[in-house]
Amino acid sequence: MRKVTKILLKVLSVTLLFLIFCPIVLTLVVSLPSVQNYVVDKATSYVSEKLSTRVEIDRVRLGVLGSLRVDGFYVEDYQHDTLLYAGSVKVFLARIPDASGLKLRNGLMSNVKLNLRETPSGVMNIKEVVDSIRKDKTSEPKPFTLRIEDTRLDNVSVIIERQEHREPGYGVDYGDMHINHISAFVDDFYFEDGVVGGYVRNLSAVEHCGFVVQNCTGHFLVDKGVVDFKDFEVMSENSDVRLRSFVLRGEDWGAYKDFIHNVTMEGEAFKSAVSTDDIAHFAPRLLPWKLSARNIDVMVKGTVADMVVDVDNVTFGSESTLMGEVSLRGLPKVKTAGMSVNLQKLATNGPDMNMLLSSITGKPLPKVVQEITGAAGNMIAAGTFTGGMRAFTSDVDITTQVGNMALAAQFENLGAKKIVDDMGVERISPAMSMLEADASLRHLNIGTLLGKDILGRT
Repeated sequence: MRKVTKILLKVLSVTLLFLIFCPIVLTLVVSLPSVQNYVVDKATSYVSEKLSTRVEIDRVRLGVLGSLRVDGFYVEDYQHDTLLYAGSVKVFLARIPDASGLKLRNGLMSNVKLNLRETPSGVMNIKEVVDSIRKDKTSEPKPFTLRIEDTRLDNVSVIIERQEHREPGYGVDYGDMHINHISAFVDDFYFEDGVVGGYVRNLSAVEHCGFVVQNCTGHFLVDKGVVDFKDFEVMSENSDVRLRSFVLRGEDWGAYKDFIHNVTMEGEAFKSAVSTDDIAHFAPRLLPWKLSARNIDVMVKGTVADMVVDVDNVTFGSESTLMGEVSLRGLPKVKTAGMSVNLQKLATNGPDMNMLLSSITGKPLPKVVQEITGAAGNMIAAGTFTGGMRAFTSDVDITTQVGNMALAAQFENLGAKKIVDDMGVERISPAMSMLEADASLRHLNIGTLLGKDILGRT
């Protein structure tokens, strides 16, 4: 019996020593320069063959506890420019790979550059590489899943460039976007049959036009032209947008080439705050407005060119609130865009209205108008507005502390036209406008509204 016990102890000891020293020996062997070069060459050749393009790896390291580190990972696109460069990628093996896929943990990607460029043929460079992988498949593809329990991104840069640049004087150039200094934590990241998803937290980034994302947190999913965000919060320098859901939907990724017309948006924001200083990076005409709104509860549906916004609540100024529904057509061309507004309720006051109108027009209101709106006190308005900057009709009921009124207005910009002067010379007349207004006053105290001194001089 004692002999059997000794034999079992020896076998157990040898097994334990093997389990302890085998990974150490394997790590030492892999760390040898000759083995390193062999592993790098094999890995580079395999990936290059699969992608049908040039791939380089500076170094591969295998750790004792199942860690893998790749330094200097480089992928070239078919135009011989950089598609992807990762200074360092490190992951730990969480589960032995099997038919169901690969599961990793504690991922780290640092000093990464991803260059997405439109090729002369009109497609994105990454699409060419992905299509090449699909064409290489000679058999029915097997479902494969990659999961990473948690990943940290550090100093990631993404360039999205098209052949034609807008080169605006201010704001984002959608033809040449540079998103730099991206850092974030991604939990439960997965890639399965072309679908990418996970939970991102504490994402920060800077677009080279100056727009800064300070924090971005929420669930995301990307699948064949669909980008889906849930329980998302985006904080910038002056805004804090909270989304219960927000979906971008195109038939496929090709639809994003004409994002304005072909990609539908559907989302709901709640308890959000927005500043036109931040929006101006995407709509530069709003830069002079210097307005902010808070307690925003809205729902959005449609494309940029044909959008409906259901406003449950917006608060601005000291205590003004807005409720209604807005339909927008023709954006982002503000001058020719059309608008249909069903104003359910606008509760405001003189100072807030003066601030709002002067910010939008870019100049202070006449002193008489300021005195009138100030004397009116608190105001409640409801009505409709249809049209745009060139022509509109409006019908509004206004209730104030000194009475109420109904205002109907119609505006039309007749535009410039050719005229012939007395000498027979053809000239271009300046733009002309026509405004028709009809105000019906009901129980309005003019003396209180205008003030005794103004009334005395009238």
